[in-house]
Amino acid sequence: MRPPEALRIAELDEDLEVCGESVVPATRRVIPQFPHPEFVAGYRFFADPCFSYVKEIRIGWFAHEECMEYELSNRSVYYLEVHLEIEVQDEAHYDSAWTRFRQAGVTLLSKRLGLSSWGVGRGIVDRRGQDLFIVELDGFDQPGWVLYMTVSPSHTFGDCWARAMVIEESARDDLLRVLRA
Repeated sequence: MRPPEALRIAELDEDLEVCGESVVPATRRVIPQFPHPEFVAGYRFFADPCFSYVKEIRIGWFAHEECMEYELSNRSVYYLEVHLEIEVQDEAHYDSAWTRFRQAGVTLLSKRLGLSSWGVGRGIVDRRGQDLFIVELDGFDQPGWVLYMTVSPSHTFGDCWARAMVIEESARDDLLRVLRA
């Protein structure tokens, strides 16, 4: 599925509170030619009815002096953050979701995204060059994951939306089958 021609996004401040909103062409590059306004610390895509498993899509970045380790370990200080949640029937499926996701789900997802390396950690600052970096969200009603990927200088807002759609399709077609097996 192709992204819409224009996407509605919220501008987020350093506390991830909405400080503005705009409609951007899908063809606009995420990494601007000129710096972002100082009060903008990230973007969040507004909810799109075509997403069921993808609960949130954000774009974030580190200021160059903010996290030198991250900057040295990764190709870009910009990242795409996608929150994924899968409904399960009972506690047994909830408990096994983490293992099944790591054993089979990540491989299927990486293949669909065209990514070759992945890792799991406690937060984005733990990422060390992996194409796909995963944080597991435990303790909620349903198993969830936050997936991080690099945003390169050529990526557009439409490219980021399209990646989230690939994750949505993988959840629907692959992950449900793996997690409910």
